[in-house]
Amino acid sequence: MRLAWLCLTILGIATASHAAELYDFDYIASGGPIQSFSFSFTAPTFLTSISSPSFTPFNISDGTNTWTMTQDLVDNPDGGCFIFGTSGSASPPIFPCSSFGILQNSHDASFILDFDGLPVTPGIYTPWWFGGDFGIGSNNSTERITSFQLNSDIPSTGVFTLTVTDVPEPGSLGLMAIGLLAIGYTSLRRSF
Repeated sequence: MRLAWLCLTILGIATASHAAELYDFDYIASGGPIQSFSFSFTAPTFLTSISSPSFTPFNISDGTNTWTMTQDLVDNPDGGCFIFGTSGSASPPIFPCSSFGILQNSHDASFILDFDGLPVTPGIYTPWWFGGDFGIGSNNSTERITSFQLNSDIPSTGVFTLTVTDVPEPGSLGLMAIGLLAIGYTSLRRSF
């Protein structure tokens, strides 16, 4: 009986522990030139204002052009926003949410996601506004497309969601496995 209680305690501790937060972004296109895309990154804790979490660069395409997002910024001017851009989308490296849409070169791109606040618990979040500018000009022309948006005055081009989940720490998974094995062993031993 003691072993069963010990195993249940270990199992409870193991399932409650987590090492990081996984931020998973999904854009499902319903119109406009930009195709559906998704990307994710892990942060050690919930993100706060004026942070720049590391992420693997990801591509966005309209079927003809492709832009590689290499910069980011989490800001909190009036709620919470995430902004992503190509390497030349702004100078300094990335700009605050209030100065969205500054493209330095003809093939740069940037987009922003505005939320009512930065996530502080795991869950699914939908931005109240999102938009992006993607340069398609040749040489140094300023031709660009505003390629996706959610705005009360303009029809939406798709749906953006952010899912934040806890990532269990590896030690917790090991403890949980040991607890489950011990419970199984105790049950098996009682049957014989």
